[in-house]
Amino acid sequence: MVTINLRGTEYPLLFSLNLQEKIQDRYGDVREITRKMMRYSEAKWLLAQAINEGFKYEEYMDGAPHREMPEDKLGVLTTFADFQDGKIVSALLDALNESLGSDKKKLTRTDLEQQALKMLETAES
Repeated sequence: MVTINLRGTEYPLLFSLNLQEKIQDRYGDVREITRKMMRYSEAKWLLAQAINEGFKYEEYMDGAPHREMPEDKLGVLTTFADFQDGKIVSALLDALNESLGSDKKKLTRTDLEQQALKMLETAES
């Protein structure tokens, strides 16, 4: 399972079917995730959801104690630098790619950045 280190603590990330359903309910289409992740509030929401799914997996599969990551706590644990250095986006992409399986094309940070640039160009036209 993919993890992210925030303030010295490792947190699991899982793009489960539950999370994909939440993304679809929130955005209408899972493909909107690329555009939405450009906003800090959405990246924070998505990261909190992926961490919580990782916690649930550990609880169900490993008997780990119940834990939750509220968005406000995540906001305290993350900084602008975590977003700027790509740490959060890279971890989320790794978790998403893990959920796609080994035979699927893997998304890269470059793919995400190129998609964002296309969206900006379209918005400016």
